[in-house]
Amino acid sequence: MISTDLRLGYYKVGQSLFSNKIPALIESTRTGHFPQWIFLNDLLDKHDWKTRPTNSLSNLYKKRCQDLRNRYNYLTLSYSAGADSENILMTFLDNNIRLDEISVVYAVQQAESRPVDPNNNDVENWYSEWPLTIKPRLEWIAKTHPEIKITIRDWMKQLDHNELHDEYMFGRSSLITPYAETRWHDKSLLDRLNRKKGALIFGADNPRLCIKDGWYHIYFVDDAVHSNMPVIDDFTNQVELFYWSPETLDLMSKQCHALIDFFESSAELQHILNWPINSQFVDLYRSIMKKVIYQHLDYRLFQVNKHSHDIPIYGTYLEKSYLDSKKRAWNNLQQALDKKFLSSWNNSASVIGMINGMWPIRPVSSDNHREAN
Repeated sequence: MISTDLRLGYYKVGQSLFSNKIPALIESTRTGHFPQWIFLNDLLDKHDWKTRPTNSLSNLYKKRCQDLRNRYNYLTLSYSAGADSENILMTFLDNNIRLDEISVVYAVQQAESRPVDPNNNDVENWYSEWPLTIKPRLEWIAKTHPEIKITIRDWMKQLDHNELHDEYMFGRSSLITPYAETRWHDKSLLDRLNRKKGALIFGADNPRLCIKDGWYHIYFVDDAVHSNMPVIDDFTNQVELFYWSPETLDLMSKQCHALIDFFESSAELQHILNWPINSQFVDLYRSIMKKVIYQHLDYRLFQVNKHSHDIPIYGTYLEKSYLDSKKRAWNNLQQALDKKFLSSWNNSASVIGMINGMWPIRPVSSDNHREAN
């Protein structure tokens, strides 16, 4: 079954279409047809990636905010104080475009019970983001923009620790973290968006750039789209991906050209873009990318390196019955899937990510670049 809104992508297995990833993988296991993730393909195919947009990035961010303001009566930003959502927030504020609500999901009580370490950016120090960055930013927003509603959801308190049924993973879009899933248990937020004809804005996602066959290419990753949504259904028609949208092709293109300019002037770093991407370079790419495409942000804000999975990081804080039932559900899903769909990326059990693309942008001009054999 497929959602009525295809902006979040869909999966094709043979002639069958699926909004959610796990049912697609199960169907692929049954039929032997390899799944294909399709995301805005018609628009991406027609777009002129090779021509640099003349508009500035700051103007394109502003245009996106204003377009959203014009289309919806109520706008809620999913906010983490990371670069993607911080850039969205500051674009709204700096241009006096009304933002109605900021939604934060965090393990507040756990974070406030732990010692703060401002010198450790490893993911195990995730709890330091709350006192060092997120809480001070929210206090600043409340003081300077009292008209913005701030909703803080402590996911550790809100998580349903009851045992999960054995097949709860089977109909899902992705194996998302429990903190992201609790957002969809916030009935008051969902009611506000429905009643006020609103949208929930996610900072998805930053440009994925690689070098393949002597060209810079852009590609798209399904986990970046689905990582905050347990199930793609009719409600997700009110989800807006700020950066990856039918309305943001020029914005994506401008980001890519800005990044290519950087790597053309820094040939010694071009190898980190070689396809297939080496996971050891992901954090370096992200640190470069943020400084190139979000130039006006304050990079003194404390952030740990990005993580993708929950149990290695949060497992010690979750109820044993919850963890045991999740393990049983994961084992059942593994039995239902072909092994080629299983992944242990970042030492955490999951299913494979899928890409859509690639679209060539510019040839690599530096003589110093060498692609991997």
